[in-house]
Amino acid sequence: MDNLKYLINKVKKIIKDVYGNGEIKIYVDYNEQLSDEHIEEIIKSKNPSEKLEEILSDLADYYACDWGYYEVEKNIKDKLNEAERVLFDENSDIFLELIQDNICFYYSKSDLNRNLKVNIMIDCGNWKYDCTCDNILVGHTDEYGIIHDKSSMLWLAKTQNKEDEFRQACEDYIKNDELTKDYGKFVKSAIEELEEMTTILNTITFLVEISLLDYIKILEKRDGSVVLGKSTICGLFDPFTGGGSILGVELEKDVEIPIKQAVLTTDGLNQVGYDVDQVYGLIRECWKETIIKII
Repeated sequence: MDNLKYLINKVKKIIKDVYGNGEIKIYVDYNEQLSDEHIEEIIKSKNPSEKLEEILSDLADYYACDWGYYEVEKNIKDKLNEAERVLFDENSDIFLELIQDNICFYYSKSDLNRNLKVNIMIDCGNWKYDCTCDNILVGHTDEYGIIHDKSSMLWLAKTQNKEDEFRQACEDYIKNDELTKDYGKFVKSAIEELEEMTTILNTITFLVEISLLDYIKILEKRDGSVVLGKSTICGLFDPFTGGGSILGVELEKDVEIPIKQAVLTTDGLNQVGYDVDQVYGLIRECWKETIIKII
């Protein structure tokens, strides 16, 4: 019994000398990442940060039980003499419990912080009208020729300080079936986007690549805003019936989007009807890291 008590104290000292406070960060290989199922759990949770912590804790527990504790046990036994190793093995349950009580494995959030393809759809009041507020140039609709005050393209024109030019260009196109003057690249591309719509349930949508941690920050910061660079790919998209336009609006200025006006979906999870990639079959590079800041 004295020998066992002595060995227990020795093992405790080894743990303290080798592992300090007992926290061991799990090494992550370059190709390891959270699964799509984990991502879906996190972003659909009412508290994404807590859900991420819960998932990382569960994964760390799996690692500890499958490998970690036994690696610690091996390291400890390497520091024992032959008689002590025999006594250790004879009381393996006691020493395993001792290791479990004094060692904690964990994953760093930054090590598993994968990038996501995210579609930011604008809700400027147009969703109350089933996203039918941008049918300005769709000839067979009741909205033809009308610039609805909840038009998402009008909203975008305002962010570019181009509202007057946009209204003039719409009137010009409706009257002449073409633009008769140069309104600049943003307005020209906006008119082309409206002209090429294939469905009638569209809203302005931005394609961005966002890290999981930034995505969580946006999901939990409902009173802030996100600033996107002017190189962001954007255009009119219909997630309800799987259609849209050419996603070819050319921004002239960065865009600040109030988070409360952003409908966020992760491409591939079908959160709101169809995803952009389902409809267009785009290459991953279309989703670019263009977030300038989260305010």
